[in-house]
Amino acid sequence: MKLARRLWPGIKYSNMGLYKSRKLSSQRLRGCISTARCTTAYITAALLLDIMHVSGWRPEEMATITGRPAAG
Repeated sequence: MKLARRLWPGIKYSNMGLYKSRKLSSQRLRGCISTARCTTAYITAALLLDIMHVSGWRPEEMATITGRPAAG
C-alpha cells in the first residue's frame, strides 16, 4: 500500500479498491482456481506489475520504499 499511496494519493487503499480503480484486467490466469487465496495473489501480482509499469520502479527500489528487504 505504501507504493500505491505514493503513486495515487486519494484512491481507496485496498487490493480490490486499487484493482478496480486502476481498471486492471479481470481475466484470470489459466489454472487459477476460484479461491480467495488465488484471487488475492492474482490481484496483488497485477497491482505490482501495474505499479512497476506506471512508476518505472525496479523491485529493489520498491523494496526500499516499503522498508522491506528485496527477495532474492
